[in-house]
Amino acid sequence: MLHKLRLLIPFSILFSSTSYACINHYVIDGKGKEHIYGFEHPTAIQLSYRFDSMTVQRVERHPTGWDNEERFKYISNYCASLIKLGHFKETIPILKKLLLNHPEEYEINANLAVALELDGQLETALTYLKKSIAIRPDAHAKSEWFHINVLEAAIKLQQQQFNLQTDKVLTIPTGNNTIIARQLAYQLQERIPLTRSTNALLSKTIEETADYFNKSLSLEWSVELYAIAAAYSTDTLAVAKLWNKINVARTKLVTYHKMNKKSSPSKYLFSKDWKAMLTKNYIDKWRKYIPLYYKGDIVTSFE
Repeated sequence: MLHKLRLLIPFSILFSSTSYACINHYVIDGKGKEHIYGFEHPTAIQLSYRFDSMTVQRVERHPTGWDNEERFKYISNYCASLIKLGHFKETIPILKKLLLNHPEEYEINANLAVALELDGQLETALTYLKKSIAIRPDAHAKSEWFHINVLEAAIKLQQQQFNLQTDKVLTIPTGNNTIIARQLAYQLQERIPLTRSTNALLSKTIEETADYFNKSLSLEWSVELYAIAAAYSTDTLAVAKLWNKINVARTKLVTYHKMNKKSSPSKYLFSKDWKAMLTKNYIDKWRKYIPLYYKGDIVTSFE
């Protein structure tokens, strides 16, 4: 989704919202098959925007920024931080103005697509998203198929042509399970922090992602994703279905672990209080989630 140019921000690696360190996890799927998951836990969703706040404050103090041919990148980065801090409306005219001189710049098109999506201008957002992907098909670990799927479903839902009970949000590609799981995790780790709870479409999207993890990689992480999906839903029947999936996945996980202890699920899932702990750590955390909104001054005019 959002893209920020790292070359202009030397300390950004310290505060990046998504980390892909060489960390490996032993996991087990719904068929009892073991895997090694070699990237960040899919529910490791970062909510700290310290770096983005620093970026906005820096522009407040020095709005002229990089006064050379690289200046548009400085402004685009500023807009990326504003979007994450809740000021997506203010970025739309800024990004559109940047595109007048830089129409083929991937970052600007992609960031404008996100701002328009958050503003409810879904069809226009989809146009800019598709343009950005045409410019750079390999962006975001080639995961933007997910973003397109969600936007198309949102448009259909807006037009009352999408049934949350029966229709699928995601058309998940076939291929290497670990690569696809990484793409799914990448997109959720960017989308969830930007989305206020409750949100039925996001709940459905997370559920479908959890189904994939359940079948193809990790029962434990499917349990936790189902819980987040439940937090984003107000549909009693949908929540009941999610709890059924949680119970089935957790029972399988406990059974497989007793049979083969090479997997390493979190100990709380074996506790008699596991439901209360899952509810506290995931459902309660996300049930009333409101994205951060920056209350300081912002700059909307760059002459």
